[in-house]
Amino acid sequence: MTKIVLCIDYGTNWTPQFAKRTLSNGEKIQIEQAEWKDISIVSSTQNGLVVHLKAMDNPWPFTNTKEERTLNHVDLVLVRNFPTDLHNNDFKSIVMGFMVAGIPCVNSFHSIFMSMNRVVLQGELKRATDVARRRMESEGHKNPPVSVVPMTYFPNKSHLENSLTLPGRRDREFNYPSVIKVGNTHAGYGKMRVTNKSDHLDLSSILALNNDYYTVEPLVSYQFEYRIQKIGNNIRCFRRNNTNRENVDKNEWKNNWGNLAFEDHPTEEFHRIWIEECSKIFGGMDICALDVLHSETEGEIALELNDTACGLMFQHEQEDIGHIRDLLIERLESQIKSN
Repeated sequence: MTKIVLCIDYGTNWTPQFAKRTLSNGEKIQIEQAEWKDISIVSSTQNGLVVHLKAMDNPWPFTNTKEERTLNHVDLVLVRNFPTDLHNNDFKSIVMGFMVAGIPCVNSFHSIFMSMNRVVLQGELKRATDVARRRMESEGHKNPPVSVVPMTYFPNKSHLENSLTLPGRRDREFNYPSVIKVGNTHAGYGKMRVTNKSDHLDLSSILALNNDYYTVEPLVSYQFEYRIQKIGNNIRCFRRNNTNRENVDKNEWKNNWGNLAFEDHPTEEFHRIWIEECSKIFGGMDICALDVLHSETEGEIALELNDTACGLMFQHEQEDIGHIRDLLIERLESQIKSN
């Protein structure tokens, strides 16, 4: 018998990670790997699924990714690529196909499906941070204040949105500079800094030409940015520094854009509490990473939560890939016990 693990990932070759590994009952582990665009699926609530995988454009050496394959069952899926792209194309229908058949996944397909909607994830992040703050206080931890960058959401479906007052206020005036983010894009795309009301109105006139929702956030002043990463029970913190911002252009405001340098950051108890509460969102996330801005005046401000496809720190990449592999083996072992 063989357990089949489908890895949806174009950045890491997962076959060598499971070479010569067997499960406690002697079963072997077969790795299949593909990108979202190369997956076709038909699924059933009663009879499982059939998955067809096209040959990868850039196949991994000494693997079957250079061939087309058809799978009649899948025991576990690992998702390490976003099921969306920069042009607002998504593979939500493929995600739903796995959900219909009830295929287990790291992270769960439910959490991946919900995390495809940036604003929904941000709302849950705010609630998880409130829970974490209360937990820190009840356990007597002395740490900086923790919060989430405020966000105002506009569906961009009606011109009446432009005349409504802002929640909690009596007017429509934002504090500038602000950041406007459009749709579900990531990695620094789809966002723009506006420094005054005139800039805001100019951008709004362009946004009105399409149906993408947008959000408005204050541009936070901070000393440095760091990430709290959780893979299973393994937690680490590291800084992400934009060397252009530090050495070339002091006006560069996107810290995840340009030349990036990484360094370890001390992991304190409040970091563990914070990411543990965040990892409970949408029924639980096995892999997640919280991007945090450190402000000397306002404490620790969460910018966003990244789910299953979060990037790894280069210096610890192989170790973290090992943590993900061990997490998958643990899930396969639990399937054996449940049977």
